[in-house]
Amino acid sequence: MMDTKQDLFRFIDKEKPVLEIGPLDVPMVTKSGGNVYYADIRSNEELTEHYRNVHNDEKVKKIVPIDFVVKSTYKEAVGGLRFQTVVSSHVIEHTFDFIRHLQEIGEILNESGHYVMRVPDKRHCFDHFREITPFRDAYDVYMNGESALKRLKMDYFMMKHPCNNPVGYLRGSVSYGTELFNEERFNLAQNQFRDFVKDSDPVHFWVFTSLSFMALIRDCLLFNLIPFELVFAHDSANLPVEFYVVLKKNSELTKNEVKRKAEIFRINEIIESRKSENKNFDVKQSNLKNYVSGAEKVYIYGGAEKVKYLLHILGEDAKYITGAVFEPYCKKEGCCVQGYRLDEIEDKNSKIIVALAESVCSKALQELKDSGFVNIATYLPLCF
Repeated sequence: MMDTKQDLFRFIDKEKPVLEIGPLDVPMVTKSGGNVYYADIRSNEELTEHYRNVHNDEKVKKIVPIDFVVKSTYKEAVGGLRFQTVVSSHVIEHTFDFIRHLQEIGEILNESGHYVMRVPDKRHCFDHFREITPFRDAYDVYMNGESALKRLKMDYFMMKHPCNNPVGYLRGSVSYGTELFNEERFNLAQNQFRDFVKDSDPVHFWVFTSLSFMALIRDCLLFNLIPFELVFAHDSANLPVEFYVVLKKNSELTKNEVKRKAEIFRINEIIESRKSENKNFDVKQSNLKNYVSGAEKVYIYGGAEKVKYLLHILGEDAKYITGAVFEPYCKKEGCCVQGYRLDEIEDKNSKIIVALAESVCSKALQELKDSGFVNIATYLPLCF
């Protein structure tokens, strides 16, 4: 199971041609020591002009040089080049045509090449109150073009929330009620529908969770539209503002019905399994809040990523503790975590949550019991 975006790099071989789409100033893959190219729908001059009023000058200056400007198709932009890996970070939600985008990526990938993506999770960003993109919308745009896009653009301006802080969504403290009578936003949404322009504003046409993205891939295969098998799709291990997807080009799926149906069935099995896991996760999260309710002090004993996640759920009043099972977590910039050693906690009745992998959880429980602690709960979230 993948835990962080760094694990995505096992799919990226920089010795073979790599194309990153829309890198701006923070490319996932750097050019140093590799065969890496960058593509965007804008030239560097156009990017500078477009983002001048959005980002500060320093950020604009760091936009990397673009090798291929995509004005029509990726195949046309890159000429005869083919890539072993294509990479994009928070790009696919902006594309005008979800299905055609995947088809075009398939055209420039080598057989068995990978399309590696980081995608925003609607549950923890300003898309929170928008409906997940169903296959019918993607297919409508694929078949009918620009005319089908205007309602998606209207939805973006009408339903996106000004809050883009994932912690608020995770804690359930953000309400759409604050925007109900915002006439400016609704007038803008109406204008976008009435006077639709297919422009390149940073609009999220498509809205996903990792499960819904897998379902879209499954349904594209049902209609025999894309040459990809699903290699991986999972939520981030950190605060889940995004999820990760890796597709592998397999042209046999478009020609061999038996293999294609096998892949469709496999993806559907993953989706059904994840649905069950997510239900268990929701129950555990609810139980966790009940467990700590009213407690004067709560301590979390766990790995760094899970600790940060739990702190977002429980609030910054929870404290982080370290023990012999793992090395102390180094405090990162912007992370409000106070570390304690077990021998520094005098009140042995303090509530402690163990958030460790099963392989080391039993050792941590024994260490806590040997240290005299009695109020201990385990938290083994399945979504990590």
